[in-house]
Order: sequence, then C-alpha cells, then structure tokens
Amino acid sequence: MTAILLAFAALRAVTALASYPAGRLVDTTSARAVVVAGMSIAAVSVATASLADAPALVWVALLGAGLAEALTKVPVKAWLIGLGPAAARSSVLGDRAAIAGGGALVSGVLVGIAWGGDGRVALLVASAVAATGAIVARTVSMPEVSTEAVSSHREETS
Repeated sequence: MTAILLAFAALRAVTALASYPAGRLVDTTSARAVVVAGMSIAAVSVATASLADAPALVWVALLGAGLAEALTKVPVKAWLIGLGPAAARSSVLGDRAAIAGGGALVSGVLVGIAWGGDGRVALLVASAVAATGAIVARTVSMPEVSTEAVSSHREETS
C-alpha cells in the first residue's frame, strides 16, 4: 500500500513541478507543439508500463505520465482561455473539466473491463489511444492561443 501511495504522490509531484514550465513553453512556442509532446510522452509512458517487467520501469512510466499530464492540461486550458470571450472563460474551463471528468470515468470503466490478466492489453490500447491523440493534435486545425487573452485572464484572476 505504501508503494502505491508513493507512486501516486510522485506522479502528482512531477505534474505540479512540470506545470509552470509547460505554461512557459506554451507562451514561447505553441499550444499544439506542447500537446503533441505531452500526448507522445503519454503514449510511451503507458506502453512502458504495459511492458514493464521491473518496478523501476513502472516508476519511470508513472513519472512520464505526470509530465505528460502537465504538458497536455496546461496548453489545452490556455487554448480554451484564448478562444473564449472574457465573460465566458470560467464557463469554458468548467465545461472542459466536466468533459475531462466524464472521459476519465468512461476510460476507467473501459480499462477495468479490458484489464484481464496482467493488464498489458488494456495499457497497450491506452497507449495507442494516446498516440492517436498526438497525431490528431498534430494534424487538426486549431487556432493558436491568444497571448493577450491569457495575459488578461491572469490579471483578472490575480
């Protein structure tokens, strides 16, 4: 039980530590590039977890998942803030949280159903979904983040 708690604490610590640098990356590059990097790291991390035969590889996969979370959540939120009108920004972020929560619930149930045995198949499917997400993020049309809107949002919420 202690190892599980430490693993999730490590995952959350990496996410927390990587979130600010991820935001700076979005400000200096593009939301698309950061999301593609995050989804790619997620795909590799989940594939690593599915094939891991040593605890150290599972730890590497969890730390990669924490980094991937920071590299995907931060730019998506920045992108949404940049798209929405000032009066609706909080609603847009609330909608994103509701959709993400619903997606996490559905994916958790599906992984639970598909787990069977040692869970490798379910994790490989999750890795393929993350890889597909990276490809979609790289190819779909997506307006760039308005840095003025994000800066304005930062000032409004300070």
